[in-house]
Amino acid sequence: MLREILDYPTEEELERLKSMISRYFPVYSVSINYDSMAFKCQVREDRLEEDFDRLRIMMRDAGYIPFIREVRGEYVIFVKRFPEQRLRGREINLIMFIITILTTSIAGMLQWASYSNPTGEIGNIWQIFNLNNLIYGEIFFSIPLLTILGVHEMGHYFMAKRRNVRASLPFFLPFLPPLGTMGAFISIREPIPDRKSLLDIGIAGPIAGFIVAIPVTIAGLYLGSLNPQPVSSIPESGAVAIGLPLVYQWISFFFPVKGFMHPLAFAGWVGFFVTAINLLPAGQLDGGHIARALFGENAKYVSYGAVIFLLILGMQYAAWLFFAFLIILL
Repeated sequence: MLREILDYPTEEELERLKSMISRYFPVYSVSINYDSMAFKCQVREDRLEEDFDRLRIMMRDAGYIPFIREVRGEYVIFVKRFPEQRLRGREINLIMFIITILTTSIAGMLQWASYSNPTGEIGNIWQIFNLNNLIYGEIFFSIPLLTILGVHEMGHYFMAKRRNVRASLPFFLPFLPPLGTMGAFISIREPIPDRKSLLDIGIAGPIAGFIVAIPVTIAGLYLGSLNPQPVSSIPESGAVAIGLPLVYQWISFFFPVKGFMHPLAFAGWVGFFVTAINLLPAGQLDGGHIARALFGENAKYVSYGAVIFLLILGMQYAAWLFFAFLIILL
């Protein structure tokens, strides 16, 4: 009766798991913990990662999650039942993507209307929300921005697939202008097996997004240099100053633009900004995953340092306090 209440494994289940593990790691002891089944085993150091990855995939398909640990000089494989997951279909991904297209399209219209009318002389709302601004806003802001964010997340997705880790397609997050989106994310549907895989999956997204953001920024700065809009022509109430990442400043050295930022260049700026924020070594950000892959348990101290650094920056510019608070929540 107690076995049924605590959902302990049956002898048949233990024997089945032992047989699966023994294909790769000879088992010499079996025990049951309160939250897992433990199998002490022998390993071949030269093929540990390869053998465990094969075992992990085989056990995952059978509904189990294995973890391998070295405990007091012995290797132990802990096995848990795969939790029941109510995986949503791809409809939610599509719905969120469509909504984000709508919100970034509105942001793009506003961006293009501001760029093409730098003096702010817009008579009525129809001079903003019209087909011309919609088309140019899509071409020069919405599509490039969603491409950068999408490539970033697909970098994570394809690397997860390469490492045989289940992951969802990207979820895009709609938001208000001037950005129209808060970015995107993928959902990892199972534990990442080792620190090498964690590093590869964590770093693949920023690299992919960064590579796309570079040509977008170059094209935006080039177009802006062809038709510069002087900031002096913009009313004080309509001008917004933003900081430029070092990479952006380096690229702008070759395409100097003294004036209002072209919407395509702004899309590139957003791409660099999202990459920079994501690389902060804290929480569930990409940088947090990379830090855990590199430093293991000591990564928490790196996270503390990142939060303190943001709090110091927040004394100069309050927006950094938002990111510090966000990381603390994560």
